[in-house]
Amino acid sequence: MKSNNFRRRNVPKTRAYVNTLSPAGQVNKVLTDMANLNGGNHLRNWSASARKELAPNITIKVEVLDPNGNKVNVNMPKLAFFAASSAFRQHLEANPDDTWVKFCHKDVSLNSMRTIAKWLRTICTNQQYTDIPIPSDVKKSLELRLAAQVLGMT
Repeated sequence: MKSNNFRRRNVPKTRAYVNTLSPAGQVNKVLTDMANLNGGNHLRNWSASARKELAPNITIKVEVLDPNGNKVNVNMPKLAFFAASSAFRQHLEANPDDTWVKFCHKDVSLNSMRTIAKWLRTICTNQQYTDIPIPSDVKKSLELRLAAQVLGMT
């Protein structure tokens, strides 16, 4: 029998410490965590509890282009994306209060950004770290790899 205080790991904890911080405080906390963790520049090296502190419920809208050239917003877990992408990290360090960012790059597809967003939410809520899922379609897998490279995700 489970106790009343049992919580599932994948349920976002909205009262987490990081949620009480200002956007600049959140950015500084993640930067500190990255500096203090051995290999902290790669989420693979973060413990499950440290990844959970990246609060996937805190999001930022990232504007990308769909295949028809229309602008579409993708909700990205802000702090996880900050930790994973050096390009986004550089932008957010200078603009921590942003809730929306335009990233209409010809080499970054909508499907790739959606895959990255889903993967970031997954690794923040699951106990086990998993690599980003690579599509079986060669063209889609190359698009994903290119998007990750453009974003500075090693």
